[in-house]
This record gives sequence, C-alpha cells and structure tokens, in this order.
Amino acid sequence: MLGPAQATTENARSIKEMLRDLIKRGLSFEEGILCIIDGSKGLHKAIDEISGDRAEIQRCQWHKRRNVLSYLPGDDQKTWRRKLQRAYQETTYEAAKERLTNVHAELQQINRTAARSLQEGLEATLTPCRLGLFDELGKSLPGRQLYREPHGRC
Repeated sequence: MLGPAQATTENARSIKEMLRDLIKRGLSFEEGILCIIDGSKGLHKAIDEISGDRAEIQRCQWHKRRNVLSYLPGDDQKTWRRKLQRAYQETTYEAAKERLTNVHAELQQINRTAARSLQEGLEATLTPCRLGLFDELGKSLPGRQLYREPHGRC
C-alpha cells in the first residue's frame, strides 16, 4: 500500500488528490504503472486523468467473479466460480478471452444480468495476459488461487 485516502466515496476528486500526494512524495510512473482496482468508475477516471497513457489498469478478478456470481442462485455459484477461475488461469490473452467469451455465451442462456456483469470491464480483467506478463504477475494478483477468496482483496 502506498498511502491511505479518507473519503466518503470513491469519487475521482478524492482519488486524484491521493495520487497527486503520492507523486509529491516521489511516486514516478514515467515508464508506466500497473493499477489494480475494483470496478469504481471514479478510480478509473482519476487514474486516467493523472497518468494519461502511462497507466495500465487491471480490474480485480476477485471482484468481477463476486459480482457475476451475485446474480446466480447459490447452488450454481460453485460451478460458475470454477468456470471463471479456469478462464482466469489461462496464461495467454487469447486463451483467457476465448474461455471468458464462452462463459459469457453460456450465461446469456441462463441469466442475462450475470452475463452483462461479466462483459462489463472484462478486458481490464485480462491486463497481465494482454501485456504478456502472466508468468510474472498472473499467480500473485488477487483471486488467482482456485476456490480461495482472499480477504485482502485489491
């Protein structure tokens, strides 16, 4: 953790203030930075505004899985959690994207809300694979361990 920010919401203004403070304290991302976030639009907006094209955003897979599963009956969640986990364990962008596309198609048949939840922000959940960094980062980012829901998430 680089620094705390106390705010009542995850709006872009409070996050931009936190990022500016980190920069004043010496954070440099001229060569790029990987930001792991949940689905907050305010976080995404603040990172984009402060870092421009020097930031890559990794959307937390744990949050994505949790959001998708929340639309499914409890009895079905274990099966879908496994399907999503297998997709996220793929080591290449193409393979992971194909598996997630297949999961999305299956979800479309049984629960369109869960399917929409999976589709929203899906590309950002595949950032390490897209950058060719799965071997370096894929096993250590939150939510990569099969069936284990980490408590210290993003």
